Amino acid sequence: MTGKYFLVGGGPAVRSMGEPLMGEFINAAGGKDAKIAIITAGTNDPAEVNACYWEIFLYWGVKHLFSPKIFSREDAQADWIYPKLAECDGCLLQEAHNIN
Repeated sequence: MTGKYFLVGGGPAVRSMGEPLMGEFINAAGGKDAKIAIITAGTNDPAEVNACYWEIFLYWGVKHLFSPKIFSREDAQADWIYPKLAECDGCLLQEAHNIN
């Protein structure tokens, strides 16, 4: 398989070390050498959830991570974000229900 992969939703179950779904996502995106974006803008505590996902991806051996700080629509629409996302092989995206 080739292409871009998105894991939308996340949640506490996926935020467990060794969660098989996360391993499948990483493998589909290209394995340990994949470039993975983490977007936690839809959570109540984006920084804490982001840090949790960094730990999990590092646990799985992924070292190429991109996690833009998005706290508003203006942040999400910044010119520099799309080119960086386009370089990624996979993206973990939390639900965006909290973006103002």
